[in-house]
Amino acid sequence: MSTNPEPNEALIARYLLGEASISERDELDRWLAEDPARVLELDRYRKILNLSESVSQRKFDTDAAWQKLKPRLDDATPKEHQPAKGRIVRWPVFMAVAATMLIAIGLFFLFRDDHTEPVEYVAAISSGTTYKESILPDSTVVTLKPGSSLQYNLFEAGKERRILLKGSARFKVKRNEMAPFIVESQQGFVRVLGTTFTVESDSLDGVMKVSVLEGKVLVSNTLAAEARADSSAVVILPGQTAILQKQGKIKVQTVNTQLLEFAFDKTLVFENTDLGSVAVMLGDLFKTRIKLLGSGLENCRLTASFKQQSLEEILGIIGETFGLTIIKEGNEYALKGSGC
Repeated sequence: MSTNPEPNEALIARYLLGEASISERDELDRWLAEDPARVLELDRYRKILNLSESVSQRKFDTDAAWQKLKPRLDDATPKEHQPAKGRIVRWPVFMAVAATMLIAIGLFFLFRDDHTEPVEYVAAISSGTTYKESILPDSTVVTLKPGSSLQYNLFEAGKERRILLKGSARFKVKRNEMAPFIVESQQGFVRVLGTTFTVESDSLDGVMKVSVLEGKVLVSNTLAAEARADSSAVVILPGQTAILQKQGKIKVQTVNTQLLEFAFDKTLVFENTDLGSVAVMLGDLFKTRIKLLGSGLENCRLTASFKQQSLEEILGIIGETFGLTIIKEGNEYALKGSGC
């Protein structure tokens, strides 16, 4: 059962045109997150609207357009939505939005092709042997891991922003409802409007992992799969990772977002976090074991941030904060003391 009210047609129209307020976008985003099929349907109408703008300068015979469009709309309308004599039927909200875009839909049917146009990539970025952070033409920030590279298209207004990725990267995408951001790898596709996520594409084992830090993303095996709300196209949210192989079923798992952030900028932020959790996380990050020796020490709370610091430096700061002794035993560490 839906926990968020169904948005009205005016709100969806403003959302598609990029005119919705922040609170309105949040309201619609919550409603969309309840059902991946809603995201796919909304994206279909966005494509229609974008295409209508791209062909708006062409000479257009509206009478001929209607004659071509009407039979298609009649055939596409489910029987339960076709009004019987003497009664009025309310179409679903997306059909109402489509009705307000009648000319755009007509243009779509007249000028669409059944094949995907090839993407022309005009620029490339490579990380070499180090991490590389770059700002794309739309103000999206991308961080490439060593040995990774990407290409991107012209980023023209109102058109899809396309990325071809080899390797691994973190994207902080500038939000633009009218220009979806699409990342393509050997294994599949990622589509977003504006969010933060990571993509790890390994050409050796043929696996791609997509993890969300903020917002939501649509992951699919192929662009055609986005039209189907099944295992070949899924929406994932913060703290989730989608794992896919080309043409294979997509699996979704949970992930620690702190670990993902650390992998790209070596930054750790603890906000009133108990030392027990801090020790576990540091052990996972630095591939070691950290013990706490002291009664109640695991319940002490830490608020601190660390950037590009070694484990020894981090433990040293924690030790000074709580008056603890740092003991190194082989490849393991222990924090000893009465603490808080």
